[in-house]
Amino acid sequence: MAAKSSGSIRRLSPSNESMTTLNRYLCVLLMAGSLSLTSWAAEPIESRFQEPKLCIDDALTIARDFARQHHIQVSDKYIDSARLDCNPRGDHGKFWLVTWLRNEYANGVAIKGGQLYVRIYMDRTAEVTYGE
Repeated sequence: MAAKSSGSIRRLSPSNESMTTLNRYLCVLLMAGSLSLTSWAAEPIESRFQEPKLCIDDALTIARDFARQHHIQVSDKYIDSARLDCNPRGDHGKFWLVTWLRNEYANGVAIKGGQLYVRIYMDRTAEVTYGE
């Protein structure tokens, strides 16, 4: 910032370079904030605050049945997490994401890869995605 002197009072005014940098940061923050607000706002208000139509117990049962019906090997895996998520595009709404991790270690460190992700939608349909 450059200092301007007017009598005994010194006023600080920002230089053009620091204002340009500040404007860039503000633009990035505003864009990031508006993107997250847009995806949140795209979902109907009543569905954002309501309980899911499908409880977690049912979602876990559907995920296990889905794996069995599609001959997906889960005996060497364990369920690491099951969480309620929301599709930011809005084409599926809320869904449960059940994650299985491989139960294999080498020298006390978990072996990377082998994750299994099953999405269970509120209409009781499911889809699978594999990790690394």
